[in-house]
Amino acid sequence: MRHICLGGFCALLLANYAITDGPLPPSKDGESRPQADGPLTFRAEGSNVLVYVESDRRHLAAVDMNGRVLWHKDVTQELNAKSLRDRPARINYVGKPLDWMLKLIPGGGSAADYFGIALSTKEFGLINLRTGKYKAMGSD
Repeated sequence: MRHICLGGFCALLLANYAITDGPLPPSKDGESRPQADGPLTFRAEGSNVLVYVESDRRHLAAVDMNGRVLWHKDVTQELNAKSLRDRPARINYVGKPLDWMLKLIPGGGSAADYFGIALSTKEFGLINLRTGKYKAMGSD
């Protein structure tokens, strides 16, 4: 398992925000939300897990508060090949899951267990914070 420098993540663990540079998943009422530039990180409220998107915007890592890497993966490998078209997939958004997405998880889902993700291919979904398992929710 890869080890990640704790110094770089100490400040990030204190943050509880989502940053994006591309399209966000659609809200149920179709509202668009503002977008920001910067690194992609997210820590769910009530969770001690930080999600970090690497600079290639393909790889994600989840790190617990002790600096242990829970999982590291290339999310673009799990996408439906049809959704990629001729464009390379990259992660544009990580953040709080939308309520309508959590309601579609069998057995119910909690915002402390999942985070939302959107990609440049306009596909979006949820990822389990502890396991890294991706659940596609749709595409525009």
